[in-house]
Amino acid sequence: MSTHPDAQDAYSRISTVLCSLTPEEQAVALFWARTGDSWEHAALETGLPAAYGERVRRKLKRLGSQHVRRSSAAADISGRDNR
Repeated sequence: MSTHPDAQDAYSRISTVLCSLTPEEQAVALFWARTGDSWEHAALETGLPAAYGERVRRKLKRLGSQHVRRSSAAADISGRDNR
């Protein structure tokens, strides 16, 4: 069974952003993704202070936005080359 192109793109984006996190931040993010619990609970469950969860949430939001901006800029540039 093949993976839908949109799903492949999503996996690529997620992987790119997760690779920008420390192992501790990755653990919190992955725990949150698996459980849907609060960020604070995710941090506590991975052995970190509750406030660390909010820090990871903000960092993921910032990195995700940065990835979208860079991808959009790259698409704009490559689109101009094809004209």
